[in-house]
Amino acid sequence: MDFQEYEKDGVTITATETAYEVIYKAQGFRPKEEKPPEPVQNNDKNDDKNDAGKGGTKGGSRGGKAGSDPGDHGEGAPAGEAQDS
Repeated sequence: MDFQEYEKDGVTITATETAYEVIYKAQGFRPKEEKPPEPVQNNDKNDDKNDAGKGGTKGGSRGGKAGSDPGDHGEGAPAGEAQDS
């Protein structure tokens, strides 16, 4: 078996090419020697006006509170009601 190194977000794994193709490629890992494409940076000042209110905030477009955990719904007392101790 021939193992190769694959990387994603600074995490390096070692796997066979078959394992990479079946499991890790879909997760975003890339061969370590392959560099991801650089994001295109547009320095046009008019773009700031067009992007107002888009991206850059936690919670995304679903209206979630920044830092909220979708798994904690239903925990604790509803707002405005006392919680039994």
